[in-house]
Amino acid sequence: MAFTFRPEEKHEKILEELCVELEMNSKSKALLWLIENYHPVKKDRDNYFQTMNSQAKELIAVKNAIRQKLEAETWLTRFCSIPKQEEAIDGR
Repeated sequence: MAFTFRPEEKHEKILEELCVELEMNSKSKALLWLIENYHPVKKDRDNYFQTMNSQAKELIAVKNAIRQKLEAETWLTRFCSIPKQEEAIDGR
């Protein structure tokens, strides 16, 4: 099946990059490679985004843990620095 492909300028740049990366001498070969490898490329992309989302959630959890630790240390410092009533009355 033959078809005519008239890419826009941005598509031309992508195809040129693919040609260089894959060491192909024509844009049509690069386009055919892209069509043939669509599912593996899509799978890799999906895995990448899944990993990035997972790492973003981990980062948020770590930031929250650090914030909670700092808050706990602040409260602990406040409670430890308040003199007990007996000590304040006796002057100890």
